[in-house]
Amino acid sequence: MSKKKEPQPAPPRLSCASCGTARDPGDRFCRQCGASFAAAGKKNGPLRGLTGLRAFGLAVIALAAVFALIYYGGGASKESPAPAQRIQINEVGAPGIGVGAPLATPLQTADQLFNDAMTAYE
Repeated sequence: MSKKKEPQPAPPRLSCASCGTARDPGDRFCRQCGASFAAAGKKNGPLRGLTGLRAFGLAVIALAAVFALIYYGGGASKESPAPAQRIQINEVGAPGIGVGAPLATPLQTADQLFNDAMTAYE
């Protein structure tokens, strides 16, 4: 004995409350007027403010900014100021070395150059 299949009733057609256009059960907005179907979609929750992860991120950014300010600038320059008196190129070298003067050893010349530079710097 075979059972006859009973026809299933068609699901009721839904319609938009604003304009009455037929809609499918999965629609979130009306295709005709754009109205939202509040029962079909979830509403956004309230604003949560400053959560732990956001607070941590802001703290890291603030510390990086403070570090950069301290490390890269803000205060007095760390470089030494330029000497007040410049020395001329003819003043550098061992005294007495010139045309007709006896030649000095490289060590004597280097020592005299160092002494002249340090004297000019002071």
